[in-house]
Amino acid sequence: MINIWAILVGVVIYMILGMLWYNPILFGDVWMKMLNFKKEELEMKPLDMVYTIIGAILGTFFIAFIFELMGDYTFLKGLGLGAILAGIIFTTSSSQVIYSKKHWKLFLIDAGYHATSVLLISMLLGLWN
Repeated sequence: MINIWAILVGVVIYMILGMLWYNPILFGDVWMKMLNFKKEELEMKPLDMVYTIIGAILGTFFIAFIFELMGDYTFLKGLGLGAILAGIIFTTSSSQVIYSKKHWKLFLIDAGYHATSVLLISMLLGLWN
C-alpha cells in the first residue's frame, strides 16, 4: 500500500535538495553563469513553486507505484530502483547536450539534481514501507 506520509516526506526532500543544489553554496553560481542569469533576474513566482510541488508529488507517487508493482519495499531495492531511474535520467537527458548544444556542465548540474532526487526518494520509500 502506498504510504502518503512517505510521499509527502519525499516531496520535502525534493524541495530542500533543490534549494540547496541551486544555492550558491553548491551549484547555483555556476548554474546562473552558464545560463547568463543574474541573481536580480531570478524571481520565484508562486505559480512556479506550485508547479514544482505538483511535479514532485507526481514523481514521488510514480516511484511509490513502481514499488507497489515490485511488491516489496526494502532499502536495497530502493537503492537499486533509484540507481536505475538515475541512469534513465542521465541517458535520456543527454540529448539536450547533443541536439540543443547545452553545455555538459549545465547538463550535469540539472540532471544530477533530478538523479540525486530520485535516488534519495527511492531509498526513503524503500526504508519507510
